[in-house]
Amino acid sequence: MQIVAEVLKSYPGITVSEVRGPCRDATLVRARHEAIYEVRRQTSFSLPQIGRWFGGRDHSSILSAVRKIRKQRQEACE
Repeated sequence: MQIVAEVLKSYPGITVSEVRGPCRDATLVRARHEAIYEVRRQTSFSLPQIGRWFGGRDHSSILSAVRKIRKQRQEACE
């Protein structure tokens, strides 16, 4: 997915397959959450569809990632 590849340009050394995988390293999780947020923002994919693409994650995990990044971005603008 092109959106994920664009997000990962900000995270050198992290691959699309790593973002879709199960690893929970802090830097990788941050990149994954950013990618999930951008996919949700830029597409009409449902939460379950995004979750399936990101390694079979539950829709609630996707929603949590979107909310987390949205909150961080709002706080950065204040």
